[in-house]
Amino acid sequence: MEIMQIGLGFFVSDVSDTVALIERAERAGVPAIWAAMPVTSYDTPTLFAAALARTERIVVGTAIVPAFTRHPVALLSQAATLEALAPGRLRLGVGTGNLVVTAAALGAPVSQPLARVREYVSILRAGLREGVVRHEGRFYTVDADLPSAPATPVVMAALGPKAFEAAGAVADAAMSWHCPPAYLDEVARPALALGAASAGRDIPPIVQQVAVAVTEDPAAAREWARPHLVPFVNSPVYASMFAAAGLPQGGDGSVTDDLLDALVISGSEESITEELARRATVDEVFATHIPGPDPQGEMDVLLRALATVAAGSELPTRNRPVAAPPKSTA
Repeated sequence: MEIMQIGLGFFVSDVSDTVALIERAERAGVPAIWAAMPVTSYDTPTLFAAALARTERIVVGTAIVPAFTRHPVALLSQAATLEALAPGRLRLGVGTGNLVVTAAALGAPVSQPLARVREYVSILRAGLREGVVRHEGRFYTVDADLPSAPATPVVMAALGPKAFEAAGAVADAAMSWHCPPAYLDEVARPALALGAASAGRDIPPIVQQVAVAVTEDPAAAREWARPHLVPFVNSPVYASMFAAAGLPQGGDGSVTDDLLDALVISGSEESITEELARRATVDEVFATHIPGPDPQGEMDVLLRALATVAAGSELPTRNRPVAAPPKSTA
């Protein structure tokens, strides 16, 4: 089975260090990176301009740009600029982001966020494919001519089944974050297929985030990862998703070992490589590092594992063809 795109994912805590990490990943042979962007953190499209100027091959992806922090035309302009700097090396991930933080930062709650982001993604895809957007919708009115039509893939973040269904209908891929594999198989993929069928289009792939702890001690891996998962189990939307995956949490902010074992890959370099390769035969994958006592050494191991998986086949910088949508049983 052919291996799909694989890469490294991370949050941006320091701009210079992040650019250096992207250069380091390219030197190691990692084909792609995905940078997460909280609502009030550093702007990843701006950061990518520096990184793309200092690298030659690596694909950069936003994971995600919180859509409601900017008008879609503003993001289209940023994407066109990055594509002019490094054609074919951008993937544009967008989503609702943390709606509580967004409401506080912008001074107002976001109404109907899923319907709004679905329309937002439709505008992005039209602009990036046609170079022109003429759109009158429920939330946005756009009449814009853009400098280019680079066909940048637009990836929509999804968590619940309705979000995966929306991504299936309008996006080039859906992006998961801390979704157990069983949930992706039993909930996300059927919803994605349903959305694609409703729109009469091919089923887009899932870009799957996977947490990795570089240790052969399972107990150590759990303890390193546990504090990183606390904000997620305290989030009602994630708590609902974990329960739907058969991994309900206690509601007291604690993280069960069963959830940690479902979400975190650990082991030797060989076993981590094998598990990443297994997942990359089904989804596009990016690995986020759960740091232990030797973060630099552990990152070296993770980069080697990702590069080894990537060397298994030629990797595209654009979305590959995927299976046709299921036929209706109605």
